[in-house]
Amino acid sequence: MQAVERIVGQTRTQPPVFVSGDKEQKPKTLLLPQANRSVTRVVQYLRGRGIDREIIDHCIKTGRIYESYPYHNVVFVGQDTDGKARYANLRGIGTDFKGEANGSDKRFSFSLPAMNSDTVHLFESAVDLLSYATMQK
Repeated sequence: MQAVERIVGQTRTQPPVFVSGDKEQKPKTLLLPQANRSVTRVVQYLRGRGIDREIIDHCIKTGRIYESYPYHNVVFVGQDTDGKARYANLRGIGTDFKGEANGSDKRFSFSLPAMNSDTVHLFESAVDLLSYATMQK
């Protein structure tokens, strides 16, 4: 609003008023989609996007990626420091579907821990992170 006021030279509206949230928020329960028996479609999708197979296998082994049932979406799981699932992003395979699992806590988005680095890299999507990891490998 300050930039607009400076350009226009006058204020026509009231600035926003902060109202403290006194509501006590209950912790959300993450509702992960059911896992499919195989991850074949997920692997095909990610390999088709140019992601390295070893990185895909690592993510599957550590529970960071799996294939949902019955919709066969890629599920990108965000974990806390104890490895507990706290967030899940869903990406349709062969569709434009994008979503999040109910109860997802965005503070724990999909990530890959860095080895021997003090730099944090942020990405718009999980596939962007996996692409970067593939290029770094």
